[in-house]
Amino acid sequence: MPFTFNRKIWVLIMFPLMLGGSIKAQLPFPEEFCHHAKKGSSLSRVAQLDYSKHDLFDVNFYHLNLTTETTDTYIEGKTIIQATSQSNIDTIYLELTHQLEISKILVNQSTATFVHQNNDIIEITCPVEIPQENNFEVEIHYSGAAISNKGRGYNTANSNHETRVNWTLSEPFYSKDWWPCKQELEDKADSVWVFVTTSNKNKVGSNGLLTNTISLENDKVRYEWKSRYPIAYYLVSIAVAEYMEYNFTSQSPDGKDIDMINYLYPDSSMYKSEKAYIDCTKVQMNLLQEKYGPYPFKEEKYGHCITPIAGGMEHQTMTTQSGFHFYLTIHEMAHSWFGNQVTCGQWNDIWINEGFATYSQYIGLENLANQETADGFNAAIQSIVMREPDGSVYVPDEYLEDRDRVFSGRLSYYKGSVIIQMIRYLLNDDELFFHVLKEFQIRFAYKTAIGDDFKDVLEDLSQQDFDEFFKLWYYGEGYPIYHFGWQQNVTGKLKIKSLQESSTPKTDFFSMKYDILIFFEDGSKKLVQLQQTSHKEFFEMNFEKRVKEILPNPRSQNLMDVKSISSSLLFPEEIQIEPNPATTAFIIRFANSQTKREVQIYNSSLKLIETIETPNKNHFIKCETWAKGIYFIKIKSKNQEYLKKLVKY
Repeated sequence: MPFTFNRKIWVLIMFPLMLGGSIKAQLPFPEEFCHHAKKGSSLSRVAQLDYSKHDLFDVNFYHLNLTTETTDTYIEGKTIIQATSQSNIDTIYLELTHQLEISKILVNQSTATFVHQNNDIIEITCPVEIPQENNFEVEIHYSGAAISNKGRGYNTANSNHETRVNWTLSEPFYSKDWWPCKQELEDKADSVWVFVTTSNKNKVGSNGLLTNTISLENDKVRYEWKSRYPIAYYLVSIAVAEYMEYNFTSQSPDGKDIDMINYLYPDSSMYKSEKAYIDCTKVQMNLLQEKYGPYPFKEEKYGHCITPIAGGMEHQTMTTQSGFHFYLTIHEMAHSWFGNQVTCGQWNDIWINEGFATYSQYIGLENLANQETADGFNAAIQSIVMREPDGSVYVPDEYLEDRDRVFSGRLSYYKGSVIIQMIRYLLNDDELFFHVLKEFQIRFAYKTAIGDDFKDVLEDLSQQDFDEFFKLWYYGEGYPIYHFGWQQNVTGKLKIKSLQESSTPKTDFFSMKYDILIFFEDGSKKLVQLQQTSHKEFFEMNFEKRVKEILPNPRSQNLMDVKSISSSLLFPEEIQIEPNPATTAFIIRFANSQTKREVQIYNSSLKLIETIETPNKNHFIKCETWAKGIYFIKIKSKNQEYLKKLVKY
C-alpha cells in the first residue's frame, strides 16, 4: 500500500507531540543537532595542510573499498583517487593520520615511493612526472586502528538499544582519520563510490545509491554505494550495525519519487517509539522543497543512519543521527541545500552551512506550529547570543584551526540564524526573501560559496545595498543595548526616547530599523517602525487613544537587548530577571532593596495572569505550568513602572 500523508492532520495532532512529548522539546542547544558544535575539547585545534602551496590537481572521483567490523575501529582497504593535474606534477600531497599504516601506493598503476609524516601528510613521489591538464590515478593501500576519540574520525560504541555501531564523523578536519583524501572545501569530487565489506549480520549505510550487495566467503558481505553528485570530502561517510530498514517515498515538485531510507536499531522498541516521527520527515522534506527548491539529490535518496552520536551530522544523502526529534531532523535535512548542495567555500563562512540550517528550524516552527512558537524560538536563541558581549558570525583567520570557534553555537549557529531573520525583516517581502534563497541555490548548485556570494545574490534581486548590514552584523561584533522611555501628553502626542549603547567597544553604533508595538487602553494595538540613526533618538507621534504600554521588537525579529522600558522618559533602576529564557522558575533581582513593589505578569496578548506583592528582596517565581511563549512583567513601585520581557521555553 503506498505511503500517504495528510499534512494538515499531522500539524494538528503530531507536531505538538514532537515539541512536548517524548522527543526533547526544550530550547535546542547547537550540540543537540550538530555533533561538532561543542566546547572544551582538547582536540579542538588541528593543524591543516596549506593547499595553497600544494594544490596542483583537481579531484574528480574517490573510490573507498574498505573492510571493517563493529568490534573495534580496525579498518583496512584502499582508496582510489582520480584527478586532473593543474600543472606539471612530480610530487602529490594528501592527508591520512599517521596512526594508519600505508602498505603501498600506486600512481597510474606504477609503484610510487612516499613519506608518511607524523603531521599526517603523505608526500608521494610520482614515478613519472604528470604533465599539466592530464588525468591520473592514485591508489593507496592502508590498514590499522582508526582514531576514535571524542567523536572524531571513525567511532565504535554500544547504543542504548544494545546494538554495536561503527560510524564516521569527519567535519571539519577528520576525514584523514579514516581515509586518505584532499581536505579542501573548494575541491569537490564529481562522484564517490564507497564499498564496505563486513559480517553478513550487518548493514552498511553510505552516500548515494546502494547499487549492489555481494555475498562473500566466511559469512561476509560487501555493500556497494555509489553517488554521482559532487561531494565535499567531509560529507563522505559510513555507518555499520545490525540495522533494520524502514523506508517510504516523498516527492519532488516535478512529481519524481524521492526514496526516504531509514536504518534503525533492530529492536522493535525504537521502531514503535519513533515511527510517527520518522513518517513526519516527509512533511519536513515537502516544506523545505517549498522554501528552498527541489531536493538537490533526488536521483539518489534522503536517508538516516541511527548511531550513538550526540546529535547529528549531515552526511550527503545519508544523515547520521541519534534520533528524530524535530529540531535535530529539520536542521540536518536543511543541510541538503545549505551545506551539501551549496557548501561554504572556506571555514570562515560556515554561516552558509550552519546559519541557514538553524534558521530552517524557525521556518519549521513558523509553518508547522505557529508564529508565536517560532518567535519564542527567535527570542530564546537571541538570549544565548547576548550572553557574551562580542564575537562575529564570520570566523576570523586566526581561529580557522579551532573547531570550537568555527562551530561556535552562539555565533555560527544562533547569531547566524538571527541575522537571516533580520535580512528577511529588512526586505519586508517574503516572496522576495525566499526567491533569494532559491536563486542562491541555483547559482551555486553543487559548488561552494562564501558570505559575500550570498550578499551579491541578495543585492542583485532586492536592488538594495547591504554593505553596511554585513559590515555590522556578519563581519562585525556585538549587538545594541537599548533603554526606552515614553510619555503621552494630554493632547495625545506620544514621545518615545531611545538610547542605544553597544555591548562591545569593537562596534560603536548599530544603525538599524526595528518595530515597536503600541498597546492602547481600549485593548487595540498598533505596530510602528522606527529607525535608529544615532545613539540617542526622540520620536513623536499622535494618537487619539490613550497608550497603555509600548513593546520594542515584539516578535524578536532583530538582535537588540532591551534593558529597560520606562513610562516616564526616565530610565529605571537596575532590575534583572534570570534565567531568561526560563523553563520552570526564575528570579527577579532588584538593585534597590528598599522599595516595595508590585509585580504583574501578562501573557503575549497582554492578559493579566498573575499579580504578586514583592517583599524588599529578590523574588522567586515558578513558571513550570505556563505555556511556552513570550511574557511581559510589569514592575510597579511608588514612582515608576518598568516593563520586562521573559521567554518561557
